[in-house]
Amino acid sequence: MKKILFFSLFMLLFITVACDQTLENELSNLPETNLNGDWTVSAYIDNNIIYGPFTVSTLMTPANESIVIKDNGEFWKFQTEAQLIDSNEGFATQSSVNQKSSLEAKINILDGSIVNNDSITFDIQFEDDETPYGFTYKIKGRRKQ
Repeated sequence: MKKILFFSLFMLLFITVACDQTLENELSNLPETNLNGDWTVSAYIDNNIIYGPFTVSTLMTPANESIVIKDNGEFWKFQTEAQLIDSNEGFATQSSVNQKSSLEAKINILDGSIVNNDSITFDIQFEDDETPYGFTYKIKGRRKQ
C-alpha cells in the first residue's frame, strides 16, 4: 500500500512540474506587443479639438489577429474589433458592429497605428452620427503613465 501511495505522489509531482514548464514555455513564446493599453486621447475634426481628453483602451484578442478598441463610454460609447493590418502595429476595420450600441450601429476605423509604444492615432466614423459616416474624427493621444 505504501508503494502505491508513494508511486501516486511521485506521479502527481511529476505531472505538476511538467505542466508548469509547459505553461512557462507557452507564455514565453507569446509575441511582445505594444497594442495593449490605456490611452489619454482627444477627438479632432480638421485639426480642431472637439472633445477630450478621454480614455481609449486597446486589448489584443487571444488569437493576436485583431485588437478591441473601446472608449469606456466617455466619447461615443463605442467598442469594436479592428484587424491588424501590418507588422508595424497598424489596424483598421470597415463596418464593424459597435458592441456598445443598442442599435448595432457600425463603425469604420481607418489608418490606425501605435507609434513608438507611446502614442496612438486613428480615424473613426460612426453609422449613428447625424449623417451616417458623415464625419471623420481623428483620435490621437498618448499612453497613460
